Amino acid sequence: LGYNCAAVLCNGQVYLHMIDQPAASVGDAGNPKIFPEKNDTAICLAMTSEFLIFGTANGVIEFFSLSDWRILTGCEKRHDFGIQKLFPRQGGTRVIYQDTNGNGFLYNPVDSSITAITDITSDTKNVMWDSADPGVFVTFTKKKELETFIYAPLTIVGPTITKLGPVTIDKNGDI
Repeated sequence: LGYNCAAVLCNGQVYLHMIDQPAASVGDAGNPKIFPEKNDTAICLAMTSEFLIFGTANGVIEFFSLSDWRILTGCEKRHDFGIQKLFPRQGGTRVIYQDTNGNGFLYNPVDSSITAITDITSDTKNVMWDSADPGVFVTFTKKKELETFIYAPLTIVGPTITKLGPVTIDKNGDI
């Protein structure tokens, strides 16, 4: 559910529609959409304020611009395995995804780069992005464990993601 759009995943398809339809829509803008448009099955979806992002069984990540009301073909990512989970940053400038093998990756749609997250667990339930530092994120597992990671896009060996360690929270809620 976004500010002015709603999306639902049902029977392998993503249904997207405007909540408050503009009075005078031009052309296709604002008309309900069903994805994927190709012969594929949607497995997961995520929404930011600007994008609907969905992953498919054939390993495709697609971005749909909510303001332009069209697929952004330049942001499409093809992966070797199906996309199981998506965790975008608020603006959609980075997306962590897990494939059907449980492997994790960070995708940058701006330059189409992929960085493997070697220490992410396959039971990751959610990812929380640090709002102050775009390279820091915390994963939350089904076992209720928190783990902190840092993304360094510029190093002498190329982009890296390093696990800083688990976050422990005591009974009082202190870290």
